[in-house]
Formats: sequence, structure tokens, C-alpha cells
Amino acid sequence: GELAGFLGIIPLAIIGWLVLRSFSEGVGLMAGKKKNKALLIWIALLISIGFIFSLGPRMNWNGKYLVTPLPYWLVMKLFPPIAIMRAVSRWYFMVVFAVTILFAMGLDKVKNKKYAIIIISLLFLLEFYPAPVTVTAKDWASPSYLYLQKICKTNNGAVLEFPFEYRDPAKDIGKYLSIKTNALMSSTLYSCPMLGGFSSFEPPLFKEWQKDFDTNGITDSNIKILKKNKFKYIRMNLNTLSKEEQNNPESLIHTQQLKELMRDSTSILYKIN
Repeated sequence: GELAGFLGIIPLAIIGWLVLRSFSEGVGLMAGKKKNKALLIWIALLISIGFIFSLGPRMNWNGKYLVTPLPYWLVMKLFPPIAIMRAVSRWYFMVVFAVTILFAMGLDKVKNKKYAIIIISLLFLLEFYPAPVTVTAKDWASPSYLYLQKICKTNNGAVLEFPFEYRDPAKDIGKYLSIKTNALMSSTLYSCPMLGGFSSFEPPLFKEWQKDFDTNGITDSNIKILKKNKFKYIRMNLNTLSKEEQNNPESLIHTQQLKELMRDSTSILYKIN
């Protein structure tokens, strides 16, 4: 998983100012208007490329992917390893970075530097002053994750997110991505290593495990594999099961080597004996 966050106006403004200085005072073949024009073209490219690629490989409308491919789709076809950079926050950083350089250019145009200092000071205060709107509620953090957070502090061990894939036959790509994203975000709450089914690169051994576990459920032979690789916990994500399996999740357990630690409306947490 990964946490996406905005670095802040002040640090990026400093970076922007340094870039601006390198263009205006650095050694180069271009000078004057040509140099400023080159800088503006570079900023425009950063903003346009960053925005287009932040949209992902296909156009999204109301949480559902349309068939319309975007430039990112072609790049992924030509160069598959770039799928690792699917996180839109990584591309959108280019937009933020370019805008901060424009911000630095604007400050540089202020003739009276006292005004520039006042502007920066006000932005600094606004940036660190507590916002009137609180966004502390973590709806994606289910009780099982919070429970796992506690036990990982005292008895750390690898966690298997089961099942690997969304098992509902009526597969909704929006719901599928939401479930996977929630699992990744929640995994940042605890320190236990996690094995799940959301990755742009899947090694052959991973694919073997996925097929075995998703086809046969949790069996004694699978428990043997987990013990060999020092797994301690299994978290069954109920949202990924079919409607029939949600009514009877125990139908996927075919071993006596699991101890149920807790369950809530979204998951069941087991400890491997």
C-alpha cells in the first residue's frame, strides 16, 4: 500500500524557486525571452502529461471504466513494467510541481520583496492552521483491521488477505477496485507484512498460490505452505466473496488448524495454530 499526500506549498515553492533560479542564472545556450519561453513550455508539458496520465489507462465515468482508451493504455501495452506507476498520485505530482514553479515565477515578478514575504507568510499560516473541516473518520478501517493493528505490535507476523480475487460472478470493476484499495489503505494501519492479490507484477509462485487458494479454499496443505513461509494470520475479506459464500464463509475453510480471533461485518480474522 501507499499513502498519497501533498507535501505543502512552502517546501514546493522553495523547490520551484530553485528551479527558476537555475533557468534564469544557470549556464546555458538560451538567454532572456528564449529561456523564459523554454521554461513555460516545460511547465505546460508537466501539467498536461501529469494530468492526462493521472486519469489512468481508460476513461472513468461515475466509478465505471468506459471502453475509451487513454494515452496511458498504449504506453502500458508497449512497456508493461510502467503499470507499477498506476497510482494516480504519482502522476499528479507533476501537475503540483509545475504549478509551484508558476507560483515561484509569480513571486519573482513581485518587485517589492516585502510583499512576497507577506504572501509566503500568509500561505504558511493557512497551511498549518487547523482546518475547520475534520476528515479524521476512517471508514475504510474496519474493526478487524484495528484489532490486527494491536496484535501486530505484540505478535508480529505475515498476514494472508483471502481470497486473492473478487469472487462475485457479477464483477463490478468499480467495486472491485474499491475493495482492493480499501485493503491496501487499511494495511498501512498495522506493521504486519501482507500478501494480497493487488499487484501490477505477479511472480509465477504467487500465481500458483492464488489458483490453489482460490480454487480449494484454506486446506491443510495450504496451511503447510503458510507455516513454511512464516505466516501467522489469515484475514478473510467477506466483501470479496459471492453472495452464497457470504452467508456461509466457513465453507471455504477445510482445516482445523485455524483459530478465529474476531469477526465483524466485513471480515474474519484467523490465527494459524
